[in-house]
Amino acid sequence: FGDVYKRQDLSYDEAAEISHFGAKIIYPPTIIPARRMNIPILIKNTFEPHNAGTLIQQNKKGKNDKILKGITSISSVSMLTLQGSGLVGVPGSAAKLFLALSDQNINIILISQGSSENSISYVISAAQASNAIAAQEKAFSREISDGLVEKAKVKNDLSIVSIIGENMAHTPGIAGRMFKALGVNGINVYAIAQGSSELNISAVVHKDFEIKSLKVLHEVFFLFNSIHINLFMVGTGLIGSTLLRQIHQQNKFLLENNNTSIRLVG
Repeated sequence: FGDVYKRQDLSYDEAAEISHFGAKIIYPPTIIPARRMNIPILIKNTFEPHNAGTLIQQNKKGKNDKILKGITSISSVSMLTLQGSGLVGVPGSAAKLFLALSDQNINIILISQGSSENSISYVISAAQASNAIAAQEKAFSREISDGLVEKAKVKNDLSIVSIIGENMAHTPGIAGRMFKALGVNGINVYAIAQGSSELNISAVVHKDFEIKSLKVLHEVFFLFNSIHINLFMVGTGLIGSTLLRQIHQQNKFLLENNNTSIRLVG
C-alpha cells in the first residue's frame, strides 16, 4: 500500500486506451470534450476518500514517470482471417473487407497483417462472428470460387490482453518482456497488434488464459520486475530438506542475477 495515497497521472491518450480495453470507470467519448478544452479529469474512489486518485490531463512526462500505466483485457472475442494468394499485391482488398463488415455494423477491435499481404486477421466481439463470416464470404465470393481466397477461418473463445503507456515508445525491449513472460508461462499468442505510436501492445490469447496473462504481466511490469515461482512440496525427508536448504542458499543469487524468486507455498 506504499502508493495508495500518491496521485497517479494519465494522459488523455492513455486514459482513452485503458477505457477502451476494459476499464469501465470512463466512457471513452467523454474524454473528447475535456481533451479539446484541456480540462483535467480527476477520478476519486468513494470507498477510499483519502486516496489521492488519478488525474487525467495533457501528458507531462517526468523522469520518474512509469513506463506502463495499465494492463487490461477484453473478453469474449473471436478472430477471423482472410487468407489467400489472391490478396498479394491486389489494391483494395482490405478496404473491400472492412466495407463489408461496416455494412453489417460489425466493429473491429484489433487488426493484424503480415508484410507478405497473404492474410489479414481481425478480432471482433464473439456475438458478431457469424455475421462477419457471412459478410466476408459474400464480399469475396468470386475470389473464393476461383480458388484465390480461402473461406473465412475463425477462432472462438479468445481474449485480448494489452499493456498501455506512452513511455513505452522510448523504452527498448518492452514487447520482448511481454511476450517472453507469456511464453515462459505457457500462454500461446494467436495474434499481435501494435500501433506506430507504441501506446498500446495487444496480444490475442485463449479465454482460459486471460486471467493468468493479466497476473503474469502485472507481476513482470509492476512487482519489482521479478518472476515468482510458487513451490509446493510433498515430504521433507533427506531429499526434501536438502532442496529446502539449497533454495534458502540460492534465493538471493537467483533474485539478483535472474530476477527470479522461489516461494514455498505449502
